[in-house]
Amino acid sequence: MIGDILRLGFTYVNLHKEHPQRIDNPWTGTVANTPPERIVITFRDNSPEDYMKGADANGAKVKSVVFKVRTYDPDTKVFTTTPIEKGTPDFTRTLIPEEDPYSKGGESDETGEFWAANGFDSFQCVLDLEKEDIDPRTVESITIEMKVRGDYWIEVLGYSSKNQGAVEDPWPKTETGVIEMPFRDVIEAQGNDPDEQKKTKTIVYEYGAARGAALWGVDIEGNVPYLGFVQAQYAVNPKYKQYPTISKDKIDYSQRAADNPDDPTARTFSEIDGKRFESSLAGKDNNSDDKAWFINLKQRFGKFFLEESFFSVDPGWTTTYRGFGANTDRDETYKIPRTSESTDAAPWDSGDYNLVEDDDDDDDFPDDDDFDGVLPRADDRDLNGILDYQEDFLVFEADPPIFEQTEDLNNNRVLDNLEDDYDPDYKYGADVRGYHIAGSYDILANLTLKLGWLIKIRYQALVSQTANTCN
Repeated sequence: MIGDILRLGFTYVNLHKEHPQRIDNPWTGTVANTPPERIVITFRDNSPEDYMKGADANGAKVKSVVFKVRTYDPDTKVFTTTPIEKGTPDFTRTLIPEEDPYSKGGESDETGEFWAANGFDSFQCVLDLEKEDIDPRTVESITIEMKVRGDYWIEVLGYSSKNQGAVEDPWPKTETGVIEMPFRDVIEAQGNDPDEQKKTKTIVYEYGAARGAALWGVDIEGNVPYLGFVQAQYAVNPKYKQYPTISKDKIDYSQRAADNPDDPTARTFSEIDGKRFESSLAGKDNNSDDKAWFINLKQRFGKFFLEESFFSVDPGWTTTYRGFGANTDRDETYKIPRTSESTDAAPWDSGDYNLVEDDDDDDDFPDDDDFDGVLPRADDRDLNGILDYQEDFLVFEADPPIFEQTEDLNNNRVLDNLEDDYDPDYKYGADVRGYHIAGSYDILANLTLKLGWLIKIRYQALVSQTANTCN
């Protein structure tokens, strides 16, 4: 508290990976030594239903992909950046789903400069480090530049021999027995505007594995002279990544002794530490944080009451992290490469981490453990699951919420305090900015006129754990 009129708060939440055989386990996390031998980029149409309905073909269109591989030579101790460019002749057709007769796996567009995936078409661009005569253990970072246009859906996934399942144990594990997954990112086009999709964009993406995330913020609430009642919050959401190479200096003695130079799959360390950076899901550069803030003001001038809200939440701001696998809205299971003998089904999402829970019924228990619908306690005083205004006797002292709560900001005909969803309890949602102004005037003691104006604009539709820039 600041005096008797202001309350000031600070919040910090940290989520990071630790490794039992690391010399150092910082709060920003660490990664396993699993340098990928291949990085596979898959391009698809983000709105296949448009093409299947006979609309204009405006799916994913790709002109070129450039991999900038920064390597370290342990003999000369010199860093070198090698650009590897892939064009349309290097793209590989894929059929997803395989039995779909409508999938051609991509084709050249009308200009002949871009390779296009429309409808259920899909194609890939693969960087094979061994074919490029690059030792994966010497890579410090890989930056990818993609020239694209259209309504694209891009998946970036790295494959490492250390992440293959075995016959006796289908789950991929690190050298210490800890389950480890390849890191997977998804990049989507911004909206579905045909005019915007005709523009060629350069997407710059830096590959890395997740090592940690955090959420910190400050909030203030109270009465301020000349402003009235003020409620404000500012929150920062850094996400930490690293290229998954770990040097000999960062592992303990047991791991150094277990290293086998004669077996590439038994190497316990790399020649260099991978680049560590903060990833912004939709920022202007890779080394930035996603931010969210809002300010609420309330003032009374006699019979007139004024409320103003201003808010902004970056597209990549999130508090939900998937700890095991990933799954898209199309229900495509995140698959892991298996050894030739392994036949187990691929795993799917499990063990998600939610730094902010969903609690629509406001009973202080997360809805994923206590999903019993939305029954505010004020409307269910005997806690029997039946609203008081629907019960005999209690109805005489209870009114339906429509007489007391009238806000329905998303205009779905469900009062906001009774709306039940699966999203974390964000005040204004994610990927949004705008303002809300409302004023009310007490005409009579029991009659109030209220008018308001709400503007909410989405920044852009970039999802999942991506680190990229669009120019």
